[in-house]
Amino acid sequence: MADLLKSGAAWLADQRKAQMAHAVTYRRGEQEITVQATVGKTDFSTDDQQGRTLEFESRDYLITAADLAALAGGAEPQEGDEITEDLETGTETYRVMLISGAPAFRYSDQSRKTIRIHTKHVGS
Repeated sequence: MADLLKSGAAWLADQRKAQMAHAVTYRRGEQEITVQATVGKTDFSTDDQQGRTLEFESRDYLITAADLAALAGGAEPQEGDEITEDLETGTETYRVMLISGAPAFRYSDQSRKTIRIHTKHVGS
């Protein structure tokens, strides 16, 4: 008997990519690939040295692991990788980075089909 939850999650990931994603450029060093990504966000907070709470917002990209598998070093995002996206206001670049001590990415499903990548804006 097939695992209904696993197949349902895979179907949802395929629908997200087909219906909600758009093309972005993913760069690792000199290597660039075009992938389909869905944009999201994650809110982070941390305490500074003086007891104040600092809040951060990450621009997240949901990308299938299979699309990133072509990169040298494998599918898992690496700190310093960059994502370039064409927006109405122009081309923007976001860097994969650790935010508030959290990992730079996480898998969005148990089957590890979709990766949620945390980034920060680094330029136009």
